[in-house]
Amino acid sequence: MYKIDICMSSDDNYIPYMCTTICSILKNSYNDDYHIFHIINDGISYDSKNKIDSLKKIKEFEIKYYTPNIKKYNMWFNKLTNKAHFSPAMFFRLDIPYLIDNLDKIIYLDSDTIVNKSLRNLNNIDILNYYLIAARKGYISEQCISDKNKIGLSENHTYFNSGVLVFNIKKWKEDNIDNIINNFMNNQDFLLYGDQHILNAVFKDTTKFISEDYNYLCIKSTTRNQLMNCDDISIFHFCTDQKPWNIYCQNLIYTEKWWEYFFMTPFFNENIGKYIEILVNQKINNILYNDINNLNNKIIKLTDNTENTINKLIDSIAWWIPVKKWRDNFRNKIFNTDQTRPDQTRPDQTRPDQTRPDHIR
Repeated sequence: MYKIDICMSSDDNYIPYMCTTICSILKNSYNDDYHIFHIINDGISYDSKNKIDSLKKIKEFEIKYYTPNIKKYNMWFNKLTNKAHFSPAMFFRLDIPYLIDNLDKIIYLDSDTIVNKSLRNLNNIDILNYYLIAARKGYISEQCISDKNKIGLSENHTYFNSGVLVFNIKKWKEDNIDNIINNFMNNQDFLLYGDQHILNAVFKDTTKFISEDYNYLCIKSTTRNQLMNCDDISIFHFCTDQKPWNIYCQNLIYTEKWWEYFFMTPFFNENIGKYIEILVNQKINNILYNDINNLNNKIIKLTDNTENTINKLIDSIAWWIPVKKWRDNFRNKIFNTDQTRPDQTRPDQTRPDQTRPDHIR
């Protein structure tokens, strides 16, 4: 048995998404990987804990819960320049070395990540002389350069996203890092991205950097040279305010990976209609958004191929619905609203180069 300790932080509202991350970890682990999840939270309901425990039907694991210094982090949250989609829970990871005191190191993951491979390789990376391990960003935008300047990093420093980290708990304690961070915050009038600002500033010279594939930011970008092959990515991270569970997420890529694992959670099964509606609307919005961009805002002219185009659009949307009966009902409903279309039913067409995410049939 190979033990892997993983820390995540959440409030009760984010539990469905944390469960999705846990599903992806369990499904993509080696047979002898054994996971211990350490959950830092400010109050998770009994029902939510039961739903997390239900994931043991995928693979057995252990789970422990911890309460952070909520009062302190609420105060720090008020210093945040742009609160956006964040919450005080973003600071909870800073308590890891003091809440989880029986380990030398631990992997930290945000709850908007999807793990695509066993975490064993990440866990095996040597961290002896560093406080943190973080992934390099695969592309550097103008915004990133601006952010570095605002928090006092030089051109030579690497700015990292804090959604996937390995903490050297032993070294944090030995060097009393808690006092260093508190002193930093006492002299700080603003925070750009909360904990990420703190970690980048405090550990700018003491972080070990690893490949982008361990924290692949799923954002469309004109500055990224090319997309990484899906199979080569270890951890997908949906880090912006657009999330794969929202109806509008046109600037994200690889959202289908998130849905693949969300289908396995009890949250999907208890409210199937709601999430199918979100998924269908999301696909429609994304297709329309992409079509408009591809046409460079030209006026769409209807041609003899219009019906064929509509049929392809409907098939593209229906493909993502995870149950065959629901796919057929969706197609029939769409086609029955158009009295001019003679073909009222269509075969269940699976793309020849892909496997449908059918976890329920």
